[in-house]
Amino acid sequence: MKKAITFAIMLFLVFTPISPVSAAGFSLVQGSITGNYLDNKLLETFFSTLIISSEFSDQQQKYILSGSTQVQSPTYEYPDGNDLYVGTDTGIGNINGEYDPLTGGFYGTVHYEAKFSGAVGTSTLTATVSYVDCEFTGIANPDDTSVKLEFVGKDLNKNKDVAFTVTFSVQGTVPFTQESSEEPEETEEMQLEPSETVKLPDSNTRFSDMTGQVEMLFPTGYDSNGEPIYDEEAWQFAKLGAVLPEGTRIKTSERSSVVLSFADMTTFVMKPETEIMLSKPEAGPGPFKLLVGNLWVNWTHMIKTGYLPFEGSQAVAGIKGTTFVLEDDGTETTLKVIEGTVEFTSKVTGDSLTVKGGNMLSASKDGLSDIEEFDVDAEMEQWQVYGANMPKQSFPLWAVLTIIGAVLLAGVILFTVLSINKKKSASASTSHK
Repeated sequence: MKKAITFAIMLFLVFTPISPVSAAGFSLVQGSITGNYLDNKLLETFFSTLIISSEFSDQQQKYILSGSTQVQSPTYEYPDGNDLYVGTDTGIGNINGEYDPLTGGFYGTVHYEAKFSGAVGTSTLTATVSYVDCEFTGIANPDDTSVKLEFVGKDLNKNKDVAFTVTFSVQGTVPFTQESSEEPEETEEMQLEPSETVKLPDSNTRFSDMTGQVEMLFPTGYDSNGEPIYDEEAWQFAKLGAVLPEGTRIKTSERSSVVLSFADMTTFVMKPETEIMLSKPEAGPGPFKLLVGNLWVNWTHMIKTGYLPFEGSQAVAGIKGTTFVLEDDGTETTLKVIEGTVEFTSKVTGDSLTVKGGNMLSASKDGLSDIEEFDVDAEMEQWQVYGANMPKQSFPLWAVLTIIGAVLLAGVILFTVLSINKKKSASASTSHK
């Protein structure tokens, strides 16, 4: 009987599956800030109370970092004109990033915004006093009890750069993983012939500036029609200097923006909550497809290469050296031309209209709307916050020719007058003799 019970227990242990133990997370707490942070006392409080938690991602084999907190300043007097408003600052911020246990590297972004709210008598006032966007990096070593993260960015409210270090205490243990020395077991999915290796052509587009959380997704290859293939779980944080292949998708989160540039100084700016795809170039650097959101384009390359189309969900914009704005919500594409000329074509009806600077129109499932005027100065001012390059006003050729003609005419008149006066003087001298 005992032998039968023992045998049954052994069978149970052998055939009962053992659930793998999930990777233990860790936290970073009690941050202490040093460096150039514009002596922002409330930002000090923000990092000292911030808790950065981590959660292991089986898909990425990394720890996803996140944390947010809200802090409040003591009551103080805020000057506005001749009035002193009594109130407090409320700071709200969040941090997002990742930790790679293979390298010990940290990377991510932080956004922090503080607003004053106060009153004097019956009058109230709310004003933004700080708006900080930064990227951070850091390296951990085994058995570290604290981690230093280096932050670089800007206080957009003060328009000043910041660069500071925050030292966090570690709760738990920062994990490290060693690469397996064993060769992985081959599967059909892993077996690729050398001829099947996918090469991703460079789009010649680069990040030149960014704020907040900007992400990029590289294609894993292209299908038989040349369309990019994606792994939607492989989004990663954008990095300055990254090589962006054709088909790369780029998206900005809330309160984030990015400036992209080509080798010929062409630039385009993505507002918050915008997504584009870099498609294959036809002439020069690769154009893009606006998937959703708002985009500012200062395009110079077409001056050399001629017409090139840019695509939204409902229309195609063909441009010839111009500055314009594209807005797309997935059901309607709106074009605003700042400078130059754009040929706007509906994908539904095939109708086209030529739009000049200071004019706008939209395309929807019903076709093209009427062309309307808009306030160019107001639109430009709105985009300056995100680093858009304003088009330079060139001096008109007709004005240059008019000035040259006027100068030449004045020279001829002056020469004629001097010649006549010289002849009269000579005649007068002869008669006196």
